[in-house]
Amino acid sequence: MLGTTLIDLGLAAGLALFGSSSVVADTAAHDGGASVQLVSAKAEMGPCAPCDPCAPAPCEYVEKTVLVPRIVRETRTVQVTKYRAEQQERTYTVSRCVPHTETVTETCTVMVPEWQTEVVPCTVRKLVKTPVEKTFMVNTTEYQEREGTRRVCRYEPVTVERTVCVDEGHWEERACPSPCGGCAPCGGCGHCGGCSPCAPAPCARTVRVWVPNYVQKTVPCTTYRQVWEDVPCTYKVAVCVPKEVTRTVMQCEYVTETVDREVRRCVWKPEQREYTRNVCHVEVVQEEKTVTCNVMVPYTVEEEVEVCVCRMVEETVQVPVCAATACADSCCAPRRRCGRRCR
Repeated sequence: MLGTTLIDLGLAAGLALFGSSSVVADTAAHDGGASVQLVSAKAEMGPCAPCDPCAPAPCEYVEKTVLVPRIVRETRTVQVTKYRAEQQERTYTVSRCVPHTETVTETCTVMVPEWQTEVVPCTVRKLVKTPVEKTFMVNTTEYQEREGTRRVCRYEPVTVERTVCVDEGHWEERACPSPCGGCAPCGGCGHCGGCSPCAPAPCARTVRVWVPNYVQKTVPCTTYRQVWEDVPCTYKVAVCVPKEVTRTVMQCEYVTETVDREVRRCVWKPEQREYTRNVCHVEVVQEEKTVTCNVMVPYTVEEEVEVCVCRMVEETVQVPVCAATACADSCCAPRRRCGRRCR
């Protein structure tokens, strides 16, 4: 019983390297719980003193066949639908409208007007004008003379003294200094030759100059000023005066009278008449026509195509299987409970 348990623990340790925790659980379950009881019993005993708790267990490699997915190209036969052009004749029905004209005589009732003359008594209002004398008040315009005053502006002379500035200057004759000085031209002495080239020119020119003398004087000055006066005057005023006038006017009155008048009245009477008219009837005629048209006809063809298929291929791999010792088993028993391998 103990040997079987050690073998199972060794297989479980080897499968744990590849992450097969479910295999370990299944292996332990085949022993009826004996391996679980042994691990829990050794965990309670504590570490083993004489052996190394982390000694490596001896391992062996075992060949194992596994399925690996591979993409493989395969040739398959598939059904492909293609189209070819064909000419086909098709027959369809066409409706055509054919008009027919017929002459139809119809009897209808029409209203015919008839004028009738009647004598009808009627009441009218007659206008009667009567001359009547009437007295009424009218406004007449009369011009009346009235006296009043009006303001008149007149100008009267007034003597005023004013201060003015008067120029009491005089004329003086003065010699002009501008032509004097410098050299006289040749011949300035009255004859040719024998004169000095730089003889002074004579100053024989005089100028009349006004010499001002401003004096302020007071002189009398006559001016005019406005004088307003009230002058009596007579003017006419238009006045409306009421006046009593008697005139003859025409007074209008309406008098009611009965008068006989001839009145024309229109009476509508029914009358039977026959009318002839043309009636157009449309007859629908159906005809069959044949037409040739191009039609794409489908047909099926088998073709071989290459497709990519995922296949599971068997491969042999080397799997390590470690055998566990009694000491290492007792040391690593508490750690295997959490799914770890002792190092």
